[in-house]
Amino acid sequence: MQLIAQNLGVFPTLDYAQSWERFMTDEGSPVELSWDWGTDDSRPTIRYSIEPIGLTADTSFDPLNLLVGEAFESQLVKALPNLRVEWLRHFQDFFKDRGNNGCESVNSHDHSTSIFYAFDLTDTNTTAKAYFLPKFRAIARKESNLKVLMQAIQIAPYSSEGNLNALSIFSDFSNDTASAHLEYEMLAIDLIDPQQSRLKIYFRCRETSFNSVASRQASTVGSYTGAVYRALKDGTLIEAVMDLLETSE
Repeated sequence: MQLIAQNLGVFPTLDYAQSWERFMTDEGSPVELSWDWGTDDSRPTIRYSIEPIGLTADTSFDPLNLLVGEAFESQLVKALPNLRVEWLRHFQDFFKDRGNNGCESVNSHDHSTSIFYAFDLTDTNTTAKAYFLPKFRAIARKESNLKVLMQAIQIAPYSSEGNLNALSIFSDFSNDTASAHLEYEMLAIDLIDPQQSRLKIYFRCRETSFNSVASRQASTVGSYTGAVYRALKDGTLIEAVMDLLETSE
């Protein structure tokens, strides 16, 4: 889409490269491609994600890349008429609270990204998703990222005690002392009917040992997805992966 290309910041040249640090990709590229290989009878889906970047991002005019957002969203709504914005508006309004010193409190070596978008492409449809990073509100209010994420979900339109059972399970998992080392980075939603949308909380585990990967806490959300943990522990999951690799060679 044309609106994507014109919202990727300044085109780099030999004399100038935009200094805005993108959280989305490690090497700083403006677009990240991915594939959903599908399950059962569903077909694979091509996906990509972008962070809208203004021409004056990371300058004195727009140090936190906030000026591009409204124009980009307006263009996106026109390009995708079936887009639903109720949750987009709610979470944007909730997370934009940066306080008086929010941006000054961010580590100078850390990123300043607050939102990016992703798109799932099928033969007949394009589904948009939005990803929100809670750290500015968390810093401004001296609260944890996790607490801010939980608050945002609990007061979202259409949220109720009856349809937040999964959040209750996740809360038990995240409050377990064994999960204390996890870092909660962002929240993602589908820009569709909020009652059909997924809510995805992304967290990071910096431990890279096999035991940490096979941990009941990190990879199975405690005991709530015990089948994965058991498959890791008894080796059947590893054997299945190795068989798949051998078959593909």
